[in-house]
Amino acid sequence: MIRGALFPGLLGEGFAALHPQVRIVHSGQSRRWTGIASVQRGSHPLARIAAKVAGLPPTQHQKPMTVTIEARNGREIWTRHFGDAAPMRSTLFDRGGLLVERMGSLSLEFQVNVRDAGMSWYLRRVTFLGITFPHRLFQVQARVDAATGYRFFVSVGLAGMGELIRYEGALDASAQSPPCA
Repeated sequence: MIRGALFPGLLGEGFAALHPQVRIVHSGQSRRWTGIASVQRGSHPLARIAAKVAGLPPTQHQKPMTVTIEARNGREIWTRHFGDAAPMRSTLFDRGGLLVERMGSLSLEFQVNVRDAGMSWYLRRVTFLGITFPHRLFQVQARVDAATGYRFFVSVGLAGMGELIRYEGALDASAQSPPCA
C-alpha cells in the first residue's frame, strides 16, 4: 500500500478487511490489469444517444478488456478498454471523504463502503458542467467483490430512460501485474 493512496485513505481501517485481490487493485499503485467484460447499453432511444455522446463503449459480450490505473498524488486515472472500443477514461479522487469520479464535465460523488470483503459505491451527488442535479434522478449500482476472483459490476440509469449502460466482468488480480511506465 502506498502512503496517501486513494482507496486506503477513503476506507481507513476498513481497507484491511478487503479481499487480497481487491486490496491489490486498489492499493494506490500504477498498474495495468487484464480481464474479460460484457457491456450492455440501454434500450431507450434517448439512453442510446446519451451513451454514444458520452463515448461509452458499445454493447459487447465476454470481450477482452484492460484497465490501466495511473496513481499520482492521491488521484487515480482509470483508462478502461472494452474490446476494441475507444477507451473510457475517468479521474478518481477524494473530496471530503467521498470518492469523486470525473468523466469530462460530469462528476459523480460516492460514499464507498466495505461489504463482504469487497466494496459498494453509493451515489451521493451529481454535477454536470458545474450544475448539481438531484442524485435521485440517477440509478447507479457499483460494486467490487472477490468471491470468485476480482469481479466488478456497474449499472447507470437515468429517471425516465431506464438503464444507460451496464458493464460487468473480472480482472486477473491473482498475479502481480507489471507497473505502468
